[in-house]
Amino acid sequence: MDFLKTLPTWVWIIPVVIILYFVAISIYLKKNKNRKENYLEKNPNAAQISPMMGIKGVKSMNVTIQKIDGKIHKEVFTTGLKAVYIVNPGTHILEVEASTTRPGVVHKSVTEVFGPVKIEVEVEPKKKYTVGFNTKEKEFTFTEEA
Repeated sequence: MDFLKTLPTWVWIIPVVIILYFVAISIYLKKNKNRKENYLEKNPNAAQISPMMGIKGVKSMNVTIQKIDGKIHKEVFTTGLKAVYIVNPGTHILEVEASTTRPGVVHKSVTEVFGPVKIEVEVEPKKKYTVGFNTKEKEFTFTEEA
């Protein structure tokens, strides 16, 4: 017990900050989940659109949806590490951008940015979609999740 009393203050502050961080994150995630469920209850026919992110070979790729129908979309929720945009069924115009990063020879990494590009998509009720980017053909894709 005497050992614990002699520890400096910063040794106590670090665990407290870590605990507070995890409490705040869990509260945020619970509120986000409740907000998403409430929105889906009010809009039962809504569809979900997720931008693709991940690693293909040695390239990491990140697709972002900047605007939907010319406006910054407010119904954005997180599911795990992905953002999910909830939209009503119908035709929408998405303004999307993709960036790929790969290891370089001269530089530490090389990043390419494609877009922003406007794509018109048809969304059906209660379905889930993914906006991706084909690196070989340099074009955006819009596919339904299985």
